[in-house]
Amino acid sequence: MAQKLTNPKKYNRRIRIQSKQVITDNEGISKSVWADWMTLWAARKPLTSRWRETFQADGLNVDKMLQLEIRFRTGITADMRIIHGKKMLDGQETDRIYDIKAVLDDIHGDGTETWIMVMEREDG
Repeated sequence: MAQKLTNPKKYNRRIRIQSKQVITDNEGISKSVWADWMTLWAARKPLTSRWRETFQADGLNVDKMLQLEIRFRTGITADMRIIHGKKMLDGQETDRIYDIKAVLDDIHGDGTETWIMVMEREDG
């Protein structure tokens, strides 16, 4: 089955998906760090009322949540995070960090899109 194409103009936001990795320094001490896993284009959408109700029922602050739509991609999990844009925090510009709350692979069932529901972190 041939994959349908989506309108590339809708993906107008550059995002970075990061995953946690364990690194070992020169002294043999291991620590977890966030590392870029993939950079890609996304569409940024507000949550629909259906998703707002679902996440409110889970006790989440839906005002800090949004939906990112990307071309179909597997391998994205809820233990990753997304970097998108900048904000001011304590007088300094810092990355906007979003925790992944849900990943909906192949949302239309035709191999075109993955939706990622994210919530912005308060602390950066």
